[in-house]
Amino acid sequence: MSGMDWMRPRLEALPGNISALCRNLETGESFAFRQEARHGSASVIKLYLMAAMFQGFADGEFRPEDRLTVREKDCVPSCGVLTYLDRDQEWSLRDLTELMIIVSDNTATNVLADFYTLSRIQTFISDRLGLRDTFFRRKMYDTEAKRRGIENETTVRDTGWLLESIWRGELVNPEASAQMLGMLRHQRLNGKIPFRLHTLENAPRIAHKTGEDDGTTHDVGIVEGKQPLLLCLMGNETDVPAFEREMGDLAWELYHRL
Repeated sequence: MSGMDWMRPRLEALPGNISALCRNLETGESFAFRQEARHGSASVIKLYLMAAMFQGFADGEFRPEDRLTVREKDCVPSCGVLTYLDRDQEWSLRDLTELMIIVSDNTATNVLADFYTLSRIQTFISDRLGLRDTFFRRKMYDTEAKRRGIENETTVRDTGWLLESIWRGELVNPEASAQMLGMLRHQRLNGKIPFRLHTLENAPRIAHKTGEDDGTTHDVGIVEGKQPLLLCLMGNETDVPAFEREMGDLAWELYHRL
């Protein structure tokens, strides 16, 4: 039994489709709770588009400084900032990727998804990454697709693998992994895993990505303490405020136990 198994009854007490994966990246000690369960991914799916973009940079298919124009037709509601800025502005592929991650910008995501195309993103996920339980099926805020039941999906197992690969410098290449990790460290949405940890005098860096929707809340990332901790928490059809409080509490307790 893992020394992290004390989390199990607390996760079991939450309503809905709940999953968790926790791994001490120094010792390898792990805890998993329903790690293979698929979840409507919300904005966590943006991690996979980030990875696809950096693969394209590495392959020379396009350059970080190449620019795309954000037009009126591209703009969708929050999260993000581009929808509220001047139209017909050009942004570099790297800046659009950074905005997609650090403020979860939906407009930036959709512009990149149109550029890369949904089919090629999915081919990258399934063929290049070899993941079988993650699906990028639609753009952000596509209400018609959502009404028809078309959802992006992932698991804590797939997402944990992606994050650990970034941490170890193994996703795309070491330089790309370092840049992706930097983006995750710049995260501005810090009300879940980091919520209590950020109050510490010597707060650890936390490289992470959140996801939200009706009845859905996720946070996945790496708490960079003396012993780095991978922590992926996902919940659909759940009590969002209760789960988000639990995310903060679990991260706090795990950090101090380590």
